[in-house]
Amino acid sequence: MDFKSGSPSANLAEIGQFVEGVANKFDRPAKSLSFEAEDNKVTKFSAGEDGISVEKADLVKNLSGEILATRGAKIAVPVKRFGADIAGNKYGIKELIGRGESNFAGSIPGRITNIKLASSHVNGTLVAPGEVFSFGAAVGDI
Repeated sequence: MDFKSGSPSANLAEIGQFVEGVANKFDRPAKSLSFEAEDNKVTKFSAGEDGISVEKADLVKNLSGEILATRGAKIAVPVKRFGADIAGNKYGIKELIGRGESNFAGSIPGRITNIKLASSHVNGTLVAPGEVFSFGAAVGDI
């Protein structure tokens, strides 16, 4: 295909090859959420990600139409998004629903120790649907 001269000379076979190249760059499979749990605590977590598939027929139509007559035209690549399989884990977890961060810089050493100890007991705790989370039960005796 000759896009630079301002007079496009393209046939459907060339457009098809071009679209395949675009699809190879943009298409990506869905990535399922994954995590590992031990003793009802999450030890590893990776969020899922939707997949993308170029709508090749629509892109061929866009490229082979009048839009090629316009020099320097920007052509949108039509894509379809599709979700990852979320049924693969026994917990029914679909996404990360909570996360916390704290900055305790400047605190006294005893407080820093207590925060680190408490957070090590709470970090990664799984809470089932309908279950109540108890900070006191998770941290234990103080």
